[in-house]
Amino acid sequence: MRIEIACSVFSRLRGLLWRRDYPDLLLLAPCNDIHTFGMRHPIDVAFISSDGVVLESHRALGIRRRARCKRASSTLERIAESTPWFEQGDRVELKRLIHESL
Repeated sequence: MRIEIACSVFSRLRGLLWRRDYPDLLLLAPCNDIHTFGMRHPIDVAFISSDGVVLESHRALGIRRRARCKRASSTLERIAESTPWFEQGDRVELKRLIHESL
């Protein structure tokens, strides 16, 4: 799974726009307000609290839409799919993997 983290102002503003190749999952942090203006495809969105709980989940959010969750500290996005997606109350945990050379 290819996960991309968008934490700069520009990368969060760009989100999934103007891409030829989409990541499997995009984490926008900090982020509590997203839009789909300029998008060519609906997206799945999950708003995440600071302790990793999914506060809101949206499937196939259409183009030219806006969604926000004031309590969210970050947002997960992907191009809409029919595969399982996060639901309200799920817990999301990101682990940092460290590769050490011998």
